[in-house]
Amino acid sequence: MNGSARTEVPGAGDRLHGEPDLTGVTDNPAFRDRCARALDLTDHFGRNGDALADCLPHLP
Repeated sequence: MNGSARTEVPGAGDRLHGEPDLTGVTDNPAFRDRCARALDLTDHFGRNGDALADCLPHLP
């Protein structure tokens, strides 16, 4: 993945955790875009706060 670090966390089963590179992010839309890329969210992710909150509990 470009611009993010993904690591396996001991005790988290097969969940992968992404840490977005927030360098240069200055607004909410840019933040949500970086999160979408770091977390490999689907193309139909709505790029808004509610959509991000809805997606987070369903991540592997």
